[in-house]
Amino acid sequence: MRRPRKATVITTVLATIGGIGAVAGLAVAGVLATAPAALALDNGLALTPPMGSNNWNTTQCRSTFNETMIRGIADTFVSAGLKDAGYQYINLDDCWAETSRDSSGHLVPSRTRFPSGIKALADYVHGKGLKLGIYTSAGTHTCNVAGFPGALNHEQTDANTFASWDVDYLKYDNCNNQGVDAVTRYTKMRDALKNTGRPIVYSICEWGKNQPWNWGPSVGNLWRTSGDISDNWSRMVGRIHANDTHASAAGPGHWNDPDMLEVGNGGMSATEYRTHFSMWAIMAAPLLIGSDIRNASATTLSILTNSDVIAVDQDPLGRQGTILAHSGSTYVYRKPLANGDVLVALFNETSSPATITTTAAAAGLSADAGPGAGTGRITYADGTTQQFALSVPDWYSNPPSGSDPAITMTYRNRSGNTQQAHAINVFLVKVPLQEGKTPSGVTLPDVSSTVTSGVPAMHVFGIAIGD
Repeated sequence: MRRPRKATVITTVLATIGGIGAVAGLAVAGVLATAPAALALDNGLALTPPMGSNNWNTTQCRSTFNETMIRGIADTFVSAGLKDAGYQYINLDDCWAETSRDSSGHLVPSRTRFPSGIKALADYVHGKGLKLGIYTSAGTHTCNVAGFPGALNHEQTDANTFASWDVDYLKYDNCNNQGVDAVTRYTKMRDALKNTGRPIVYSICEWGKNQPWNWGPSVGNLWRTSGDISDNWSRMVGRIHANDTHASAAGPGHWNDPDMLEVGNGGMSATEYRTHFSMWAIMAAPLLIGSDIRNASATTLSILTNSDVIAVDQDPLGRQGTILAHSGSTYVYRKPLANGDVLVALFNETSSPATITTTAAAAGLSADAGPGAGTGRITYADGTTQQFALSVPDWYSNPPSGSDPAITMTYRNRSGNTQQAHAINVFLVKVPLQEGKTPSGVTLPDVSSTVTSGVPAMHVFGIAIGD
């Protein structure tokens, strides 16, 4: 299921274009394409991509996977700020069960790994304000060679068991499926979960073998679009490219899943992990932590709790980013947001420096009268209005000595030493009021980000009203 780890690095920039200015600092990539739309599963769950954790990338089936670990993860979700950042599902993967069902045909939790049982574990997790997920396979056995029982032909029995344990999330794998039609197998479990009456997020782990982006939206809340991720750059990028051709299938309640996160597992650099995390966000992908968060470094936590990146992933519009432009191994991504802004990502997939350019117009935003130009409006209490102009000074790219308004942001390249500057220009504009009138509101113009000589210039205006 997993591949060896190997280190690599990358550099990228993400900017929000729209409103009064732009903000840079995330990292992303991808390829534009679409898949046929389908009716969505109407269970009211996963209206934004699920956020949580899964133990597999850390433990696989080793003995370290047990109830002590899972309780510790729940504790850390709270103490490290992950719960506050939006993470809520703590999901068990394969190897949680005994290898045989009981005499009544029910699944039995491992007496060694989970001696208190899954219900007690769910109670503990729920007591932290979090939710518990579980795993099985749409086959006679799960994927592990130990032969843990799968749910094929036991769908309703197992769904009832999970519901009785107060489980909140099911990952349903594809091993040992006996050649039974995928849509039939996964639909049967969908119906079984619905019959329990318990809200359970349904994750289809079918590896993209039978084009689940075409039928998954009406069957599950998320579906894997490819094989497993590994903790190395090339494999991670491969999951992106396997995922990004199906953007039209994604939306609130139904998401493409490029697999869980590797952030913090040690096979990639911090820069690569930032790119990995940000790419998942622009793809509106589930954010399931695959590292042992109990031992996370400050850098890992800072990546996983970056509120700006998480907001992109959790944007309620639910649009997956698509490729706006592509040349060789460089990409420009575009992702519309619920507030009308457009997120733009510039990504260089190689180890060599590259210049990537785009414009607000190319991203689908109206062109301004010039770089950073627009008209604002003051509304007075008596209902009258006053217009004022905003524009970037002609000298903004080469300001006089002592008057430089730019905040410079630098981004390291793949080798970790070459830097490129991206300026955030801050301008203060004074707007005098009409004498004797009281202002009741200000409408700011749409001043978009521009790209000059291949270097993004992010223009932000401060408005001072009055004398």
